Amino acid sequence: MKLSPVQLIESHPMKISVEYNPKSPHEDDFDLADGDINLEHIAHVDRFTRQEIGAADDDDRVSYFLMLGVRSSDDAEIQLPYSFEVVITGVFAISPWKFDTKANIDDLAAQYGFSMLYGQIRETVTSLTSRMRRGALVLPTMSFMDAKYDECSRV
Repeated sequence: MKLSPVQLIESHPMKISVEYNPKSPHEDDFDLADGDINLEHIAHVDRFTRQEIGAADDDDRVSYFLMLGVRSSDDAEIQLPYSFEVVITGVFAISPWKFDTKANIDDLAAQYGFSMLYGQIRETVTSLTSRMRRGALVLPTMSFMDAKYDECSRV
């Protein structure tokens, strides 16, 4: 086991909203495998140098600010028992020389960063809904390995 070249420095929730969904059937059991839950998301990433935030001059890591938001959709085939919206931001530092690949470092920041932030969103929704009458909602695992920096930096 070794340290990841992508390190989460800090993260903060910007918005957390979970409420009962009035469009959902009132059955106690729901199964995400029954159909498409159609999650909506927003994603944004910005690159900056460590020196721009006061790091030492010899700190040659590259830093990124990422924002990821996920919410339920009213247009989904399967209506979840809850309506939710969660937005989380994070600052990541990357040591480019630690990657054993020729992949674009900016793209890797988006891919790994959004994956880490989604894990926090998933845990937040599960934790909050586990205290609600309809029970815990565990969001499906998502992949952000096709995320591109150029597409997410234009928001």
